[in-house]
Amino acid sequence: MPHRSSTMILKSTRKYVKYFYIFLGTSLIALGGFFLIYSRPLLDRFIDSQMILRPGAELTKMWATPDVNVTVDFYFFNWTNAEDFYDMSTKPKFNQVGPFSYIEVPHKKIFKWHDNNHTMDYAKIHYYHYDAERSKLGLNDTLVSINALMVGAAAKSRHWPYLMRTVIDMALKFYKNGAVWTRTADEFFFRGFNDEIVNLLAVLPASLRYNLGVFMPWDRIGYAYARNGSTDFLGTHSIHTGVGDKTKLGELLLWKGQNRTKAFSNGCNAIHASPGEFQKTNLKKYESIEYFFTDFCRAVKADYDSEVYYKGVRAFRYKISPSAFDNGTTYPESKCYCDGECMPFGVFNISSCYYGLPILISKPHFMDADPFYANGVEGMAPNRSAHETYIIVEPRTGLVMNLQGRLQLNIYIRPTTHIRSFPTKRNFAFPVAWFDMTMEVSDFGAMTLRLLNNFPLYCDILGIILILLGIIVALWKPCRDHWNKRYLQHMEINTLPSEEDEKLPSSDLESKDISSNKDLFGPRRSLPIVISHLEGDDEAWRSCLDEEQRAASEVTSSEECDTSLEMDS
Repeated sequence: MPHRSSTMILKSTRKYVKYFYIFLGTSLIALGGFFLIYSRPLLDRFIDSQMILRPGAELTKMWATPDVNVTVDFYFFNWTNAEDFYDMSTKPKFNQVGPFSYIEVPHKKIFKWHDNNHTMDYAKIHYYHYDAERSKLGLNDTLVSINALMVGAAAKSRHWPYLMRTVIDMALKFYKNGAVWTRTADEFFFRGFNDEIVNLLAVLPASLRYNLGVFMPWDRIGYAYARNGSTDFLGTHSIHTGVGDKTKLGELLLWKGQNRTKAFSNGCNAIHASPGEFQKTNLKKYESIEYFFTDFCRAVKADYDSEVYYKGVRAFRYKISPSAFDNGTTYPESKCYCDGECMPFGVFNISSCYYGLPILISKPHFMDADPFYANGVEGMAPNRSAHETYIIVEPRTGLVMNLQGRLQLNIYIRPTTHIRSFPTKRNFAFPVAWFDMTMEVSDFGAMTLRLLNNFPLYCDILGIILILLGIIVALWKPCRDHWNKRYLQHMEINTLPSEEDEKLPSSDLESKDISSNKDLFGPRRSLPIVISHLEGDDEAWRSCLDEEQRAASEVTSSEECDTSLEMDS
């Protein structure tokens, strides 16, 4: 095999360089097109594969111990003229005090996975820690409010037979607390307190309590009692895990083992919607969503409000639908929530959900409610920015990013004539307290959602960059060759004597200053030698020579070729 020098190997290799550039450029263009076309489908497939609840999955861990910041502020309506309750010429006056601030730590306790129908049983656990720095008042400060048990006993017994009402009236005759509760803030909220009515109910036979419908599950009374660190208060939930049908992820199927609640009549007693942790994925604008509130034994609809950017993430903002605060007055489909007595617009009745206690839920300070409620009391000052409830949801994953829950607890007081210890003729909603719950996703969680949200944009930018880079790489070699062909570099490396110099003696020529610009670039004749950057292009090189030089070059090339063959042989 003839020996090839490194120079010859290099020259033979260089002619394949342009093909390498074309291959590399084409590959970059194809990769860029892949990012442009398939980034969104691949992202959707990845999200769908992750949005499933199963043992040990990251989504399950995030759901069980959510990385969120939750605070709850309680504002109490302190009753300032309780002594005038039976004076019909004086309206009840209230002074809002608070907040009493708490830090909430949510947690889920998983009981069982059901692979046969892709469901899972769990219970919610909430831990509340008092935040003294944000609170304006202490837990030992004394507050004044209406006796909710007295009002409940009067409301519950109003339709009982005469004999039973007489027994209740005689029992309440020895009741010392009367119509007013004076307790500390801690007792009204989480610690609770003893009450003679609760003690009386505790000694009654279970069958009698069941028949009377006055069952009380606790030995103390408090508006947030038994809620701190308990799994019993909110009951067991059964939700869909999303396996087999991602649209059902987080959908509530059973609550306390039932698919219907006994709190409301048919049409309003179905257990459905989301219990709060998840919403269906791929949400669309202008569509409403629903959440099932176990505190209210019912689902509440939230209407689409606007598109917002929360912590840099595109999201949808929702507000509680007006139909949630109607008992059939404006929205006929809500009539089944009346619970036997339809109220003016602005509240929803959850008495049947709270053991017969006449509890009404409204917006703080009766905002957007019928004037009937605000006209019955003094001290209400609704403010939309401070009292509006809204929720912000990331539409692709359905995860809640921010929740501002603001609702008010009221006790409905009606005229009572059969209870001599509670002889009131008033008909109004007594405001007790309202809470402001704030839940927001952590910065790390927001960053993760932001990356998912912007991933297609990042892929589009990367794809465009790769395509442009591929075009440049693929056309680099042809463009460079074309450039060199059109703009050859000329260098004068030899100078011949002019006609005037040929007539001069040789001594005069030697003494002539050849370094002057006039001699070099004046009337002298020069032979330009062309140096081309086009390697291996002999025809282009010979085209720059005259006939004698071209002939000499061909002879020289022929002699070099013969010599090379002789050496190889």
